[in-house]
Amino acid sequence: MRGRTQRTIGIVEQAKRLLEEHGVMTLRHLYYLLISAGAIENSMKSYQALGRIISVARRRGEIDYSSLVDGTRSTVKPSSWSGLADFGDAVRQAYRKDLCWAHPRRPAWANSLCQNRRARRTDRGSRDPLMDATANLQLRRLRG
Repeated sequence: MRGRTQRTIGIVEQAKRLLEEHGVMTLRHLYYLLISAGAIENSMKSYQALGRIISVARRRGEIDYSSLVDGTRSTVKPSSWSGLADFGDAVRQAYRKDLCWAHPRRPAWANSLCQNRRARRTDRGSRDPLMDATANLQLRRLRG
């Protein structure tokens, strides 16, 4: 591994001090604090360089991984439940009846909505054999 310059070592040391003072923050927040302290200049090149410097410092164990966060990214986590009762609550809250298929006398304005829904379902495929069998039925305008 290549050696680091004194400037890079100084940036890492200053970043560690700022993280200890201010606590958990984003890389952008750290970047602006370092600009305010005069450690780096305000440019896209400096921001990208800081990202690389911090990545290396994290891998070396000099900066804790949990001290910098990215609040804009959502975490990917599979659904999980603490037990069957918890699972039942989640299913009960998520259930929505498909009103386009359930209502025998829907208004004429709803026909286009239902057709669009049906088209979206059939475009990505359905696992419901009844849905597949009825996907191409024509809707008629009902009075009443």
